[in-house]
Amino acid sequence: MPNLIWGNTGNQYAARAMALEILQRGGETRFFTHAGTASMVHKPLSLTLGELAVSSTFVVPTQVVAKQEEMLELCKTVAPLRRTKIIGANGNKDILDLPLKRTGARGRRAKVAYVSAMSSGAIANGEKGLPDVIYLDWQFRLAKYLSTLPIDTVFKPYPGGYFHGQRHPVENVAKTDYRRFEEMMGEVDVFIFDFCETTTIWEALCTDRKVIYLDLGLQNFYRAVAPMMARRCHIVPAIYDEWNRPSFDPDELEMAIFDQRPIDPREMQEMQIGA
Repeated sequence: MPNLIWGNTGNQYAARAMALEILQRGGETRFFTHAGTASMVHKPLSLTLGELAVSSTFVVPTQVVAKQEEMLELCKTVAPLRRTKIIGANGNKDILDLPLKRTGARGRRAKVAYVSAMSSGAIANGEKGLPDVIYLDWQFRLAKYLSTLPIDTVFKPYPGGYFHGQRHPVENVAKTDYRRFEEMMGEVDVFIFDFCETTTIWEALCTDRKVIYLDLGLQNFYRAVAPMMARRCHIVPAIYDEWNRPSFDPDELEMAIFDQRPIDPREMQEMQIGA
């Protein structure tokens, strides 16, 4: 058994079992945040029990993230179990290799990409999002509405999950792009997300393009991050009907798509990429 391991998450059973045994023997474990989510989305139980409880050291992208007040509070929460620390790395420099500025020819109409979350199927986890049937209904209604606007809409499905390797049903109502997000993002003028626990939204927020976040009310941001999100992107809250189906205000969404306010990604770049 090694005295030190590095891992991408303490939530994987094999890595977790090994980490606990190494810690029991007086060794060290170092786990790393995945996708930027743990740096921005406030999920105290998930982070504390899933990561910090099995980590000697937990690494986030930058010092700015590591110094967030809630991060320090979580270390105190886990203190009865073990002593752990959160440190900031030198930033996710891979983001610099992405098309952070718009590339390619612009059309007469804005190209708007609706980037969806994963449909989990039988492996669904209650904390990950809406039930698949409700989410698919929401995707259909959103894609149909976007197709009525004077824009070029493209649906970007999550590459894994239940529909992996299959034709996604939303292709029946919207043009669908099955390329990797990083391959198509340079062609997009406006990104629309309805889920924030994904690498793609943090990459998009570092670009010079407009980002719209349809808030389904499923996640909360850290206190320092919430105002950054409000400054960087348009947040359109979901509206739930008497059957608990999410919807949106079409006028508010249309206004967000065509709004011309300046875009400044520097705060998000500092959080994810560093200086």
